[in-house]
Amino acid sequence: MREEAQRRKVIESLRIAGTRGDSDFRNLAEMAAISCDMPVGAITVVDDNQRWFFAAFGTEVFATPRLGSLCARVIESDAPLVIEDLEDDDEAHLDNLIAADGEFRSFAAVPIVYRAGVRLGTLMVLDREVRDITESHISFLQRLAQAAVHAFRFQETMLSQQEYVLDLHTKNAEIERKRAELERIQVDINAAAEIAELGFWSFDLKNGKGDISPSLQSILELDRKQLRGDLRPLLGGDDPEQFQDMIQRAVEGRGAGCEINLTFSTKSGEGKWLRAIARAEASPGGGKRVRGCMLDVTETVRNRNHISRLVTLDALTGIQNRRFLPLAFAKQKREIDFAEQKIVFMLVDLDHFKAVNDTRGHDVGDEVLVKVCSILKSALREGDILGRLGGDEFLLVLKGDRESDVGAMVAARLADQVSKTPMLQQFSTPISLSIGYTDVTESSMDFADAIKQADLAVYEAKRSGRDCAKPYTASLSEQVTDRDQLLKQVDIALRRCEFVPAYQSKICMQTGRIIGFEALARWSHPARGLLTPGAFWEAIETQQYATRISYDILRQVIVDLQRFKKAGLEMGRVSVNITESQLIDDSFTDQVIELLTEAELTPEALEMEVTEKVLLNQRSDAIQRNLKRLSNNKFCIAFDDFGTGYASLTHLRDFEIDQIKIDQSFVQTLASDTATQAITSSVITMARKLDLRVVAEGIETLEVAELLQEMGCDYGQGYLYSRPILAEDVPAYVARVEQELEAGPFLMTAKAAIA
Repeated sequence: MREEAQRRKVIESLRIAGTRGDSDFRNLAEMAAISCDMPVGAITVVDDNQRWFFAAFGTEVFATPRLGSLCARVIESDAPLVIEDLEDDDEAHLDNLIAADGEFRSFAAVPIVYRAGVRLGTLMVLDREVRDITESHISFLQRLAQAAVHAFRFQETMLSQQEYVLDLHTKNAEIERKRAELERIQVDINAAAEIAELGFWSFDLKNGKGDISPSLQSILELDRKQLRGDLRPLLGGDDPEQFQDMIQRAVEGRGAGCEINLTFSTKSGEGKWLRAIARAEASPGGGKRVRGCMLDVTETVRNRNHISRLVTLDALTGIQNRRFLPLAFAKQKREIDFAEQKIVFMLVDLDHFKAVNDTRGHDVGDEVLVKVCSILKSALREGDILGRLGGDEFLLVLKGDRESDVGAMVAARLADQVSKTPMLQQFSTPISLSIGYTDVTESSMDFADAIKQADLAVYEAKRSGRDCAKPYTASLSEQVTDRDQLLKQVDIALRRCEFVPAYQSKICMQTGRIIGFEALARWSHPARGLLTPGAFWEAIETQQYATRISYDILRQVIVDLQRFKKAGLEMGRVSVNITESQLIDDSFTDQVIELLTEAELTPEALEMEVTEKVLLNQRSDAIQRNLKRLSNNKFCIAFDDFGTGYASLTHLRDFEIDQIKIDQSFVQTLASDTATQAITSSVITMARKLDLRVVAEGIETLEVAELLQEMGCDYGQGYLYSRPILAEDVPAYVARVEQELEAGPFLMTAKAAIA
């Protein structure tokens, strides 16, 4: 009850009962919503019977009953209240606002603690979707709630000072009679004003002469000589016209305009913000006199600006962040004439940034982002927008003539600057840009639609080999539709177990014997027959589907190996491709061992193939840990597509690897390219020194096979030996190879057959 009485007293002293707050409070409510990425934010005040929305963003509701409201629960303690799904809260339906809307699903609020023991109300946010509300969100809300407290306290101070000025007006006669006493009291007032950074002034409207209190003189850094003449130029700050307008309103008795914010450039070079109040009165000589006070709110403004920067700016680059960009875009749309102009929405994605970040560290990665940001800034003109969406993605929103190709011109200039920047070209695979852009020619297009189109264009640039720019076209949306349709079909195929392994043999280059197989994914489509990965490549590029397909192939391989073993057929090691998701999963090794144990097989039956793309995952610590775990359990680890990346030698040193597979792009040009021969020979020699076995992929001719044999390559794989075959064809193939080997090693018999 004592707290209720204290809260009632504060509400009365602030004169806010049943009112709406000014723009400062509305800005705080808006910043709360934006910082939590929610549509509704509000500052609520709770009195005996109701909760009213003193400042609101995203809702027009003014007041609701206190009884049953979530805010009433919040002010019962100093702790935040977070409800990520309102349907899980037994009492949420009692809140009149929640019950009336019927669609709100997430709620978070922190108490506004005016002073110890007095919780005035709440700073709250709402969403119509279930949200993951983090500690970072709550921390932002608490800081904004503290800013609201400062704003309320400032309001209380200003009310107090207004009353003081009015008292001066009504008690002027008494003040004159007690001048001596006032002079004594004035010393205390000046000291108090100096502490509170509050100053007073008055002047005659006719000549501008008057008085400035010592505290205001100190705040404005004025000397006594400046006070001898007209005071009005000193009190107008950087906007004399605004100050003069306030004085005119005071003279006319229009109180609503007699309170303004002014900026001052002081002698020391420090900028200051002051809140000014003015009241006019008749002077003893029959003229008019104006009295007023000024409160130094510099620290409050700086704190508010700092909070605004935290909410709207990217901490690393200092440009706009993702939260603020939709607002900036909406403002830009209002300022252009779409009959003659357009907006170019340009997404910029850094090629190979992830590799730099992983191999050179985050400090170097941050330097790259800052350098690219400076290049992007150089492309901006007045009215253009630059922001960072997150990671290595940037957004430029450019204004241009409707008929000009602004996107292509800016993209070409940016790519040229990046290619000529040594800091970005020093890496083994230099940084380049994949750019997608779309023209916004109608004011009806919103931020989400524009960014979706530009994102499709970036995806097309990536598909086209990177280091290029692509405009959005309607066909890209059609491709997305086709991709979505494909993923739906793949999902159905996975449920029907339509993905099967096709086995391609690996041959010992010296003896011609089968030493194992690689299990390649095939889609046994009910209408189109057996499809290679090219038909469902977009599903493989999606980590979720790639992992599901990989597990299906792995399980089927183990079933086939069990069946072959019971039939007395030796397959050697069968290699399977594993995905990023599998390799960062600490339970993966145990899952595979469990499947093998159920099939009465050992880890020596399988070989795990890992591409460099997988090894470049940001969670390299987990990958190293799980590769070691696989190796310790006797699984063979093969490094697939060796030679196509840029950090292969580093990976041979840092990861548990038993075998490297020379990519077919090297193998297929081996016979005609001496440089390729030199590289391949060096790789094989290096592998021998590191005690690694080498498999050459894509062998299609006897000439290439003979070259690899001479270089000392261990194993070969390709159409020369066998195309991928289904499980039912494996026994016959193995038997045929064994029969042919009775005539001699493969290369010798093949050459004899040609001769």
